[in-house]
Amino acid sequence: KTVFDVSSTGTFASTAELGKDPNLPKTEVLAFVDQDPSSALAALDDAIRLGVRGVVLHGEDAKDAAEALAECRSAGLVAFTVDLLQAVQPGTGFPVAPLD
Repeated sequence: KTVFDVSSTGTFASTAELGKDPNLPKTEVLAFVDQDPSSALAALDDAIRLGVRGVVLHGEDAKDAAEALAECRSAGLVAFTVDLLQAVQPGTGFPVAPLD
């Protein structure tokens, strides 16, 4: 899988820029590592436009992310929280269930 950094200093400045280069792989999952669930809400329209299959919010407190998770799920996306620093195993990928 290919990972792009979306930030002011990243590969893309915003999620709106994803999917504009047909030579790059299709965006399948958005992972938000800033622990601010409002980031996912702000990117939801882009996620739908891109045909994203899922959204991952970093952090284990699903209560804080409940609104963002509900909005993403109501838009048809798989959405969950996970402590990415604990879940990611370098060289082996994410030990989570497939999205389809």
